[in-house]
Amino acid sequence: MDIVANIIAGLALVFSVLSFIVATKISSKNSIHSLQSRYYEKIFDDYLITTLPKARGRISYTNKKLDGAEDLIDELDKMKVAALYFKYNNPEFYIELTNNIDEATKYISDSCNLTNLDQDKQSEITNKTKDYITNIYQIIFKSATGSNNK
Repeated sequence: MDIVANIIAGLALVFSVLSFIVATKISSKNSIHSLQSRYYEKIFDDYLITTLPKARGRISYTNKKLDGAEDLIDELDKMKVAALYFKYNNPEFYIELTNNIDEATKYISDSCNLTNLDQDKQSEITNKTKDYITNIYQIIFKSATGSNNK
């Protein structure tokens, strides 16, 4: 009977130690994620909440030509510079973000060179610009929340 009790006590001890190790690893991972989330907030909050929406709001069409997009292009370029921390800390995220920003700025810049834009083309440019900006938000959100990490 003492042997069975000792085996049960031994198993309980092993499970307790394993539970402690797992809990410690989870807590450590959560602490690291919390710290990294602060970096995303510090770097991107102003861009996502204020700067990009304001710059996007200044875009209009004047004389059948895209107008006011330079501010959005400039802010997206500044955002790339602000994200340089991630070039070293999270290079996959940095590459994905900067590639998307480059595509967006190229599309918007190319659109500024178009003339005689009818309503359909204006709508297409507006929607595609919105899609690019939305994708930038999603890339940042996924990385900040860790939802794209394996």
